[in-house]
Amino acid sequence: MKDVCETVKEMRRFFPQRKISGAFFCALILAVIISAIYARLLYWDARSFSVKMSIRSSVFDMAQLFYDTGKGFSERESVTSKVGSDFQFHTHEFALPRKTIYNLRLDLPAGVVSIQRISVVNGFDKSLASIDLHALSPENQIRAFNLKNNTLNVTVEEGANDPQIRITLSSPLELGTFLNFTSLPIAGRLLGGFLIVFLSAFFLIQILRKRGGLTEFFDHPVKASCGWIRENRLFFSVILCLLAFRVFFMLTYPFDTCSDALMYYRLMRSGESTLIHATGYPYFMHFFTAFLPTKGDVLIFQHIVDFSVQLILMILLKKRFGLVAAVTAGLFYGLELRTINWISRSVPEWMQGVFFALAFVGAMEAYFAEKSGKKIALYVFSAWAFALTILMKFLTVVLLPVYPILFILEKRKWKGKWVCIAAMGIIFFAQVAHFIYYYHYPSTGTKALTGITGWTLHRKMSSFLPEGHHLSESGPWSKRYCILISEMLDPGNLDVHRLFSHIDSVPQAIRKPYLARYRDLLAKSDSELQDIIHAKQDVKGIEPANFMLAYYYLGLLETDSLLTKAFFESVIRYPKEYFLDVVKGIKEAFFIQTSYYIAVIFNPSSDRGHPFQIKKDDIIRDLGWGFALYNAPPGSSIACMYDEPIFLKSGLHFFSSWGERVNIPVIIKWLFIFLGTVLAYIGHRKDKRFKPYILYLSLGVMVLFLFILESNLIWVLRDKEFEACQHLLSVLLGISVSSIIEFRKLKS
Repeated sequence: MKDVCETVKEMRRFFPQRKISGAFFCALILAVIISAIYARLLYWDARSFSVKMSIRSSVFDMAQLFYDTGKGFSERESVTSKVGSDFQFHTHEFALPRKTIYNLRLDLPAGVVSIQRISVVNGFDKSLASIDLHALSPENQIRAFNLKNNTLNVTVEEGANDPQIRITLSSPLELGTFLNFTSLPIAGRLLGGFLIVFLSAFFLIQILRKRGGLTEFFDHPVKASCGWIRENRLFFSVILCLLAFRVFFMLTYPFDTCSDALMYYRLMRSGESTLIHATGYPYFMHFFTAFLPTKGDVLIFQHIVDFSVQLILMILLKKRFGLVAAVTAGLFYGLELRTINWISRSVPEWMQGVFFALAFVGAMEAYFAEKSGKKIALYVFSAWAFALTILMKFLTVVLLPVYPILFILEKRKWKGKWVCIAAMGIIFFAQVAHFIYYYHYPSTGTKALTGITGWTLHRKMSSFLPEGHHLSESGPWSKRYCILISEMLDPGNLDVHRLFSHIDSVPQAIRKPYLARYRDLLAKSDSELQDIIHAKQDVKGIEPANFMLAYYYLGLLETDSLLTKAFFESVIRYPKEYFLDVVKGIKEAFFIQTSYYIAVIFNPSSDRGHPFQIKKDDIIRDLGWGFALYNAPPGSSIACMYDEPIFLKSGLHFFSSWGERVNIPVIIKWLFIFLGTVLAYIGHRKDKRFKPYILYLSLGVMVLFLFILESNLIWVLRDKEFEACQHLLSVLLGISVSSIIEFRKLKS
């Protein structure tokens, strides 16, 4: 710290007459940093290539482009794009690697497909080569192939499972060289971007200065920063420690896109939605993916977002509850390995936790705000963050009761409250509408946010239905479901993600007879349904994956509706079993382990690149590619891998040891929170300063308990769902510890 200040003094001696204003200096530094990032992105655009073609199709399916880099065509060297069924031309881009490409092959969806204009473009959308449609020839399972008026019309054979068109290149595409690199557009755009950022930042700073915002900092940025650091040595030291810990972790483990995380990553890149996942996370990330060309960029960006929110929460806690609350909350979250590892994954739970905490703290700070403008702004911000949490995972709807409670407690006149409510409603519904109409609906063909409600409820029924009792015994809706799935044949090789990618992913001709059968069963009484069940030899019930047959043959939304009715029937039929199952889940939630962290590294010795399995006794081995795991469930085996190498082998040893030793059980955290809440209520009788403690802790505990309750009502609270609570849980822990200390001071 002294060295930094001495350096500043030397600089001031070297420049005795400061000619550059602080505002100019801040704007210049900001422009240089952003321009450096922009230069890297421009370079990436100049070195990225794709095949761009105009396609229309009569069916909804995937088109897949294979590229031959000298090893022939293979699944690993291919890229897909979703093709709509409106029979309108849409532009599709298929990314190409920076290699020499000798030939291409296009695998088509079924039905009738038309193709126009094929070209190879770079990231600036500049055409590098045009591919003549005459270079395309039928390869496999093509019934008709006709080129007319610069449009290639292709009809695929009925029942085809691998229709192919070969694209013969007149000469190889030399994409691995710098032959197609254009430096002039980069220089022009970089200079223009620098000037725009600099001027915008300079004028914004001037406006803030005139309004009295951060005037001292903008006039003397270095002096003001050093002064703040001197006044907040401990707080600043904790931030540096947390940052160093996180950076070391980022450098050690690459970005995890295993299993479901791979689907989220693809959705993020493509800007598409699906009905099998809550897609608020890829929706939000897609706004930034143009600036995040690699997985490493996404990794860094996610940690920047998470760490920034952690800092914001720490600063707000320091202002409201003091240094102890801020430091405790930061350490509980920032040093818990099983929490920060989620940010290194392409999954929504960590981001849901970020916005969940921001929505809660934003609403609380809005309540305590004195100025009307600040109060409205904070409530609106909270509503925006709340909307995003619901789009990422719907369980965070439990935050909704906080708002009416705060409005009831508000001492302001109702006129001001109605302004807040109206502004919050507008921003909330505007955010949800933008997600639905501009992101979700174009991909899925429906405004319904999910298509797996029945899937979730089916699993819940399997956990509380008494042994020996068949699902059909619950009631008429359950009977209809059991009869329907008993009449459905296994379609074989069912692609789950493709099934849930669009509301009409299965042709209506397949679903039509089952929809008719469903309508027929709706007209039958309970006794008639029971007669049908008695007449059948083997009636399917709650067995795993039966619901997938209904999703395929009956439809996504129809199955959700049917299974929802069957679920409520089962709850009414077996209330005791359901209640005990919910209570058991709530009890286990207070002892849940937030996450098992597994790090498995790609094995280059495998020619096919398959993942390999590891078990609990396999810790760190002295191998070039290495792997590590800790806190894995006993006897478990993991089949997952990264596709990037480890950077710091020393980090494997450090974090493996840390993960084994530093582990605070969740129940201990809850005990701290409950103790802090009780002492805050007792202390409030003698000192009104405890009112913020009471409000934060009471509403925070209520929200988390409702989250646990709702999770167990419809399924169960898993570690991945509980991850969404980690930011808020850390905030409550910090406040609780501060409450305990303040109560002890009060007693003494």
